[in-house]
Amino acid sequence: SKPMLANGGAAVLERFVRSGSVAESLRNAPPEIRDKVEFLFLVGRRDLDRIRAEGARLLETSVRETDPGFNAYVLVAAATACLATKPDASCRRVFAHLDQVRRESPVIDLLRAHRAAHD
Repeated sequence: SKPMLANGGAAVLERFVRSGSVAESLRNAPPEIRDKVEFLFLVGRRDLDRIRAEGARLLETSVRETDPGFNAYVLVAAATACLATKPDASCRRVFAHLDQVRRESPVIDLLRAHRAAHD
């Protein structure tokens, strides 16, 4: 989603996915696919409140095992949303997941440092 957000393509992608046969296919897709697509749309809209809430919920599903890459994306997006505004109750759940990640990425280290500066 990085290039999609920077160039404003998120709205175009959402309109396409919500149109005609694509929307019908999405309605018939498994719930975990619909959840992933909806989360991408939230990030595209920069809806911080819902990114925090949905991110916390998704982190507590089987996505960690079934799609580790998307799980990492959700964690980074949700933690960033928590740090961009005043953290709410869902942020405690997001930060608990952040605390469980090994020190394997500069992005994770940056999020932890930002969080520590705000505590």
